[in-house]
Amino acid sequence: MSDQYHFIGNDALESLKKVLDGLAPSGIFLVHGHKSYSDCGAAEAMGSLLKGYEVTEFDAFSSNPKYEEAEAGCEAFIASGADVVIGVGGGSGMDIAKAIRHLAAARIEAVTGSKKMIPLVAIPTTSGTGAEATKFAVLYKDGKKMSMEAEDVLPDYAVVYPPFTCSSNLYLTICAGFDAIAQAIESVWSVGATEESCSYAFKALGLMWKTLPKAAYMTLEDRAKMAEGAYWAGRAINITRTTAPHAYSYTFTSEYLYPHGHAVALTFPFFFGYNLGCTVSDYSGKDFGEYTDRISRLKEVLGMSTAAEMLAYVDRLGISELRRNQDIDWDSYLDSVNPDRLANNPRPMDAISNALLVRDLEKNRSRKTDRVISILFMQEFKEVLLRTLGSFMDFCSANGLRWYLAYGGAIGAVRHKGMVPWDDDIDVYMPREDYEKLLKIDAFPDGYGILAARRGDYDVPFSYIKYVDRRTSLQEMWKYRVDTGVFVDVFPLDSCDGDVSAIDAFRKKYLKIFQLYKRGTRKYRFEDWKKSWERLDFHAICVAVIDRCILRYLRYWYRSRFNKMDESLAGSEGDYYVSLGSPYPTFKEIYSKEWFKDTTTMQFDGLEVQLPAGYDSLLRQIYGDYMQMPPEDKRESDHHHYILDLKRKLS
Repeated sequence: MSDQYHFIGNDALESLKKVLDGLAPSGIFLVHGHKSYSDCGAAEAMGSLLKGYEVTEFDAFSSNPKYEEAEAGCEAFIASGADVVIGVGGGSGMDIAKAIRHLAAARIEAVTGSKKMIPLVAIPTTSGTGAEATKFAVLYKDGKKMSMEAEDVLPDYAVVYPPFTCSSNLYLTICAGFDAIAQAIESVWSVGATEESCSYAFKALGLMWKTLPKAAYMTLEDRAKMAEGAYWAGRAINITRTTAPHAYSYTFTSEYLYPHGHAVALTFPFFFGYNLGCTVSDYSGKDFGEYTDRISRLKEVLGMSTAAEMLAYVDRLGISELRRNQDIDWDSYLDSVNPDRLANNPRPMDAISNALLVRDLEKNRSRKTDRVISILFMQEFKEVLLRTLGSFMDFCSANGLRWYLAYGGAIGAVRHKGMVPWDDDIDVYMPREDYEKLLKIDAFPDGYGILAARRGDYDVPFSYIKYVDRRTSLQEMWKYRVDTGVFVDVFPLDSCDGDVSAIDAFRKKYLKIFQLYKRGTRKYRFEDWKKSWERLDFHAICVAVIDRCILRYLRYWYRSRFNKMDESLAGSEGDYYVSLGSPYPTFKEIYSKEWFKDTTTMQFDGLEVQLPAGYDSLLRQIYGDYMQMPPEDKRESDHHHYILDLKRKLS
């Protein structure tokens, strides 16, 4: 690789300023995108940085840049009299800048007979392509993809400034990030791998592999890891070039319009298993022993070694499947794969392996169960959940019902001004007087309603009210398999005297009776029985027999007993509130009514929500120092949602 200077971090632009001061250009040719250039903050930052220079801007190129656009850019560069090129953008913006510099240098040499050094600066605004670190540029000519490769296509300066990547939406972050991860992994198993390329690749994976799954709630520090990781992945792939996953991705992008990173992800689980299953007899490289050493280290770094594990990882990102109703001409697709691009793959592909690949791709998109809920899908789920909360708030206001945001939602409002990034439900408190009113209401906003055992709703396995979006399908627990729809949990606040011992005794009886009713509603699948017998789990077998043969027939009697106990709470008095249906110990769930005398409002992902004025005392009683972020390995939901459909009711 030719020498390249790189500046990475929040001070990278300051380093670029010093470089420009040293170059003292007579003019700068600035290549950048359209709306993305201003959205990411680059327009303002570069405007300030380049103040005092003669700047010619160029943005006349497509998202998949054409060769003729690069030629037009070359003409504009020569006409401008500039002597430095700066490319700011994603892969397309940097590729067009690289192509312009390459074409201009060739044009000048053809005219003058001598080479002219035209400094090229690449500044990425996404974390993924690694274009700032490679000597390749991807262009399209006559509708066909072409790769421009030359030493002077490589930028002289790579300026990686993480804040520019913060405006990328979740899908773009995931697609670009996985492209970089794929580049790093492919460079490890490539037959062209070297000690240098592997050092870059493993450095990239160390930064990105565990960071990308946090895409929905990345901090600036996480963005910085992704930005730097993408640079090192680019350095690695610049040495080795890409392998089969990239070779098989291009038609998915050009013909079926999948973004590049998504297109790579579609086949990646298959090739992960396929290439890691390579043997000495079918290895395409020279030193199989050295290859197995690299693969052993790769398995250790990733913590996985199978196609199924990689599929679960890509599932989590939400880019593992083809579109459900999209017809793919598989013969044409396979014919379009450029065999030259497969030369670096450690294991050759043939008709049988191609058939297995197609089988896997079709199998993945036809799955209906055993799927990981992706972070992309969770973002959509949260939008529907917030819509449900907004409907609940309007409904309560129209009916004069008091409520307060509770538990994790309250922490989110205080600490994040919205949902806790890894949370996936919303709870509210409602004083018993208002709770009883809610139970008696029959008219709800269109598409919404409530579910509650007290109302006699069929086999409802929860002791409190759920305000639900009836136009959606969501199953919360396998053993109960009740399709609630997206919901907000409403916990009643019951008056009490604060006697922890007496309240705890009542609460245990209250929840025990409900638990017996709840067990009677369980639905056992054949697989549940089979697994219990295979494990010789006699306790589980006995519990299941009692549930299905006894409690199933007593469940409505137990529900009637529970309902009478719950109704009796309407007459309770005292200076404290207690939340009986929560999962926390009783002493943590007894609250002073003083905390609820007034309310305070806070922003919550665009909504203005209510919390009790004494929220700080309440949250500290339950959680301790709730403002302290939990360790990274604890930042996950403890719920068991199985989302079926966010756009329609399936049952």
